[in-house]
Formats: sequence, C-alpha cells, structure tokens
Amino acid sequence: MVVMSDGSSRCSAGVDAARHAGIPVVTIGLGDPERYRDIQIAAVEAPNFAFLHSSVDIEVTVKSWGYKGQVIPWC
Repeated sequence: MVVMSDGSSRCSAGVDAARHAGIPVVTIGLGDPERYRDIQIAAVEAPNFAFLHSSVDIEVTVKSWGYKGQVIPWC
C-alpha cells in the first residue's frame, strides 16, 4: 500500500489494518517541508503489571518535526 499525505489527516485505521494483515505500507509526505509540523509518540515502555497505590516508571519516546528550538511541555 502506498499512502501519500500532507499530514493533516490523523486517521490511521486503514494503515493499521493493512499492517496487521501483513501488507507492506510505504508512506510519502507531500507539501511544503518547511511548514510540516508533527509530534509522534514513537514508543511507550511500562511494566506489565503494577500494584495499586504504588508508583511505576513509564518511559515515553517522543519525536517531533518542525519544532526546532522549542520545548514540548509535559507533566
């Protein structure tokens, strides 16, 4: 499957279904690369279980494009 997008649509159900079915997916970005902005949660790592009222560490990898020199707020 070839997906061409300017990134304005965030619906990925069709792509997810294709990947689940084993269909290769190739994406092609369109539009002005100077105006392209995106933030992606690339990975989440967390324990398989946790105890009630106990803290756990969760590691999140975030990738961004078009936000050079800016800080992404988090809490």
